[in-house]
Amino acid sequence: MANFGLHDLAVVQPYEKAWQDARSALRGEPVLRSARQFPSIAKAVADCTLVIGTSSLERQQVDLPVISLDRFLAPTGKIAILFGSEKTGLNLKEMDFCHAILTIPTRPNCPSMNLGQAVAVVAYELKRGAPLPLRERARVRGQIESSVTLIPTFSLQGRRGLPMTPEPCPVTQKEIDALVRRSDEYFTRTNYRPELPRAKRNAQFRKALMRWNLTSFDVKMLHSVFKWRKRGF
Repeated sequence: MANFGLHDLAVVQPYEKAWQDARSALRGEPVLRSARQFPSIAKAVADCTLVIGTSSLERQQVDLPVISLDRFLAPTGKIAILFGSEKTGLNLKEMDFCHAILTIPTRPNCPSMNLGQAVAVVAYELKRGAPLPLRERARVRGQIESSVTLIPTFSLQGRRGLPMTPEPCPVTQKEIDALVRRSDEYFTRTNYRPELPRAKRNAQFRKALMRWNLTSFDVKMLHSVFKWRKRGF
């Protein structure tokens, strides 16, 4: 990561002994020493507005946008690139936290890479930027933004005819989590979709929220709706 100017590393439930040994090594990388440790993916990406998972998709099918690394142009904002474990990669449950999946173009008969190699390749491409012609870059950027980025909202400043001004307030994963918890309370109370296991129902709602390109204002409004409906029961 440090080779390519990336310094903000978050790890989720690492193997404790190996992790502490790596961090305390005499010449341990500053990236490792300053890394943050989290008990869950939800907490690790809570302050991010966009989460991109990585996978070869060799044995999995997902209902998320899939973007090849050689066509990826990172939007602005705080973005998390999520890697799975060395042994298994990301599973479907972990991909529920992702807006899209990033794949590294490899030979079909050898699609998998070890974790260190994958991180290095992705970090290099993020640093370098995709060398596409201007027209092609615009087309690809439009494709990504229509799938995984967030749309600014507009609001009136008072009632005296002042012009509308843009207020880009992309929603963070922490806000998504709070809304999923609020919806879970409401759905449980109203016995919504009783045939679905609770965890699956919440996962489906999370995916919907992440597809809807919500802003912080939208989230507050939805909280108000659930709060208002709660009073009716």
